[in-house]
Amino acid sequence: MYENYNFSGYDCIGLTFYPFTTSFAKDPYTNFTYAGVESLEEYEIVVKNELKRIESLKKKFKINCVILGEIGIDVVGGKFVGEDEESNKIRAKAYEIVLGNGKSKIDGFFFNKFEKLIIIPL
Repeated sequence: MYENYNFSGYDCIGLTFYPFTTSFAKDPYTNFTYAGVESLEEYEIVVKNELKRIESLKKKFKINCVILGEIGIDVVGGKFVGEDEESNKIRAKAYEIVLGNGKSKIDGFFFNKFEKLIIIPL
């Protein structure tokens, strides 16, 4: 993971952010297997833990900013998060979780799919 890298000398770092635990599913179009979480409640726990690790990196290496260069969610409860209406709702809720918990901790966000995103003021 990223905590094994030496970020000395960088003012800002960008990280890809697809939190996952033990849930897996195949993309029905590509047949690739992706990892994810069992529920959005679990996703929030994982996000909070990852943000703590990112904050410790900022302190350890005296980094001025962190950008989550790509944020996404691929699997919830063994189901691939695709393009259907339910998937768009799941994705929007996952983005709300990242934005809400990342407020004042993360300096920039880039979402993998954002056409259906609900914007929440920070």
